[in-house]
Amino acid sequence: MSKYTAHLDEAIKNYDDEIDRENEMTLFSRLFYELDYFKYDNTNYEDIINAMRVGVFYKKDTYKIKEINVLKDTIKELIENVNMTDDKYYNILNKLSRHFNIAGPLSTVSVQPDNI
Repeated sequence: MSKYTAHLDEAIKNYDDEIDRENEMTLFSRLFYELDYFKYDNTNYEDIINAMRVGVFYKKDTYKIKEINVLKDTIKELIENVNMTDDKYYNILNKLSRHFNIAGPLSTVSVQPDNI
């Protein structure tokens, strides 16, 4: 994962150059394909990775500096907390949901009860 943190560092360093920044973010998104091959003992850990994956794949605009920093902080938390507590899990999910659409295509679904 450190290799992908380097892409986030480069995106921050070259933030003012939109082409370089977005290229680094595209390279960063490859992380999720590589993580598909790992087996996780901690479902909180796997959920965080999936939330990041959905947020990145459903991103429609160019990245803002705060979004890149949230991804960088999340990767750092994943590296440091392999056995993630529920409190840490909810904090990370809340942070991701404030900056990304982690619901993906389900964010547009409206559930209406019948006969109301």
